[in-house]
Amino acid sequence: MVGGKPYLVHLALYHLTARSMKLEQLLQPAPTQTGIYSNHLRSLWETLQSRPELAAAFKQVVDSEDSVCLDPISAYHLESLGLVNLEGNSCTVSCELYRIYFASNLAPNHLIRSRLQQLEQENQKLQALANLDKITQLANRDSFDNYLQAEWNRMADRETSLSLILCDIDFFKIYNKAYGHQAGDDCLQKVAQVIRRMVKRPADFAARYGGDEFAIILPQTDGTEAIQIAEQIRAFLKAEKINFNPPNVGGLPSNFVTVSLGVSSTIPDAQNNVASLLAAANKAVQQSKRAERNRVTFLHL
Repeated sequence: MVGGKPYLVHLALYHLTARSMKLEQLLQPAPTQTGIYSNHLRSLWETLQSRPELAAAFKQVVDSEDSVCLDPISAYHLESLGLVNLEGNSCTVSCELYRIYFASNLAPNHLIRSRLQQLEQENQKLQALANLDKITQLANRDSFDNYLQAEWNRMADRETSLSLILCDIDFFKIYNKAYGHQAGDDCLQKVAQVIRRMVKRPADFAARYGGDEFAIILPQTDGTEAIQIAEQIRAFLKAEKINFNPPNVGGLPSNFVTVSLGVSSTIPDAQNNVASLLAAANKAVQQSKRAERNRVTFLHL
């Protein structure tokens, strides 16, 4: 019944002697919720419930009359819990107590699979949230860096163009100070919505690059196309007419929120890298700012 496991044997001997139980009285309810091993079995069950992949693996062993080959990690964890014996790569239930108890208490395989799928979906949602900027709901900087490098490598293999647009909100520090942080967040969200409308193809990628900076990665897009997209962003934001006329602040060139954009484009090769593309786009943004802002500047890498 207990496979010679010292703890289980000791517990049985204690009840047989100290409590004057008969062997039949001990064995019959042993694999149930009222037996002497109920706490131990419940603890193992809770562990398996929290690890559906282990529950599914152990269910295979419990349901089989022969030994079962499991993946090495599952086999290792099940053996560590004392649930299986390993012979080479094959697993068998370590004792009849566990076979009887878990045969009736483990969920059917289809329910375990359903739970695994549910957990996978939850993990994907959490991962997606971890990759998003909380305010704008665009991708965050880490996601941007990873995607840009991946697309650089992909476009290098295809020997085709990769373009990058960097976008700064003009005088955003003044806007934030004049209207407050909540209004500043609202402004960031409105700019993000305009940018999101321009990300039309599956491979295009928009991100919040910094505090008031945004970035758009455009694979298989040459400089001319990228400039057109940047100009559309500038025009669409202008059409939104986000008020920017704070009292006691003079010298602003516009009464509405505007953006300065920098565009760079290249065909990735061994002579350049991602940093050079970013540097060109940053330089283009600075040129737009020096030229009275609210404009697009292009620099070919």
